[in-house]
Amino acid sequence: MREFSGDQLGLMWNEQKDARAYAARKRKMYQHDWKDWLNEEMRKLFESDTFDILKQRSDTSVNMFRWTIDELASIYSEPVHRSIDDTVDLEISPEVDMTLDQACKWTMATGEVLLRPAWVNGRMLIYLYPRDSFLAVPSDEDPLLLDAVVIEHKDSKGATSKYEVWTEHEWAYYDQAWQPIAMQGEDGEPRDTTNPYGVVPFVVAHSEYPSTAFWHGSSCDDLAQACLDMGVSLTDFNHLRHFQSYKQGVIKSDTLEDGDISRLKSDPTSWIQIKGATANAFAIDMQANLSENLNVALDKSQFTVGMRGARPTLVRGEESAASGYALKIKEHKKAQVWSQLRQLWHLWEESLWRVARVVFPVEDGPAIPEGKLMIDWPELGPGSSRLEVGQYVASITTIIGEEESLRELGYSEEDIQRILAQKMAETVRNPQVNPMAVPVSPLSEGGNDGV
Repeated sequence: MREFSGDQLGLMWNEQKDARAYAARKRKMYQHDWKDWLNEEMRKLFESDTFDILKQRSDTSVNMFRWTIDELASIYSEPVHRSIDDTVDLEISPEVDMTLDQACKWTMATGEVLLRPAWVNGRMLIYLYPRDSFLAVPSDEDPLLLDAVVIEHKDSKGATSKYEVWTEHEWAYYDQAWQPIAMQGEDGEPRDTTNPYGVVPFVVAHSEYPSTAFWHGSSCDDLAQACLDMGVSLTDFNHLRHFQSYKQGVIKSDTLEDGDISRLKSDPTSWIQIKGATANAFAIDMQANLSENLNVALDKSQFTVGMRGARPTLVRGEESAASGYALKIKEHKKAQVWSQLRQLWHLWEESLWRVARVVFPVEDGPAIPEGKLMIDWPELGPGSSRLEVGQYVASITTIIGEEESLRELGYSEEDIQRILAQKMAETVRNPQVNPMAVPVSPLSEGGNDGV
């Protein structure tokens, strides 16, 4: 592996300054802290006087960026079972799955996160670092292996206090000028900067496999932009709704000076006294179709969310009344997203456990046996139980008939005729048999179908 000087690491760190800043914006948007970003967007779209009014009503209430990511990146929302070669169960605390759930969502939002497995106080923990706080240098031979990692540490005011650097041979700290900082051990003596593990004990999780590029900073840019557009639309909507709650007053007078006119304020709860032979006051109605404006913004956002694979109705906060199995058929795109995420995170977990095999013994933890990591992912989404499937089958059978319902469920014509013949023969032998009862979908047979 390569070795790096402080100057080299500082140069690489500065080269990615803009990428980290952009990742920080998207992470904050995911954490519902994006009003500053919305105000910057509105500043570019409106005149300064209009913007000064609009920013008082900046509306970040519809965070479709967060909602869509939470719905799609939910593969760790239920407990995950792991084993080595299907023989040795890996017993871990719920904290691990909760951390990986957060990591999966941050990865979708910002492109990458940094993970470090550790054994602390008799249990496994995973330390999670967001994209805006680290630099990783991949190996030239294998993009899943790291030659170096730099982690930024900040003080209570948010200013950089030091940098933590890991290479195959070194674990050291550097100041803001990228000069080494002498660290003390628990005994007060200077701490050895040798890496105690002999490997870089970190794993970078990516939103895509790093086959052509290591960084994926544009991950979910479409959702971020759609969220900003929605924020602008809702802010403008709130502005229009407020000022269209009453008609706009207009004053015509020959006696008022410009200064007097500028001090007049229109308000439906107050009266304005005017003087002069030609003075008069009237109102004009400047109404816009507010409902139509709002629906246009929502429909546009629903399209973006739907193309991503999430439920378009989540933008409006609506739920479908369809049965679970019917929803499972409709949400095929989401099932594809989950399948792809499971493949990626199986890979990232394999890297985590590979690092854990080296790290845990050094930290007085258990030895992780060699072998293939097996992950039993939980079934997600509607239609995951045989009861829901049976209810859906019964409902569509009564509507479109038994033969067509079997065809809807994916049975071949040969199987359909065989099932119908068997049921007819059974009905002849036992007239009490319900002729409308049909077998469950082949998708539900055999337990977890991996979707």
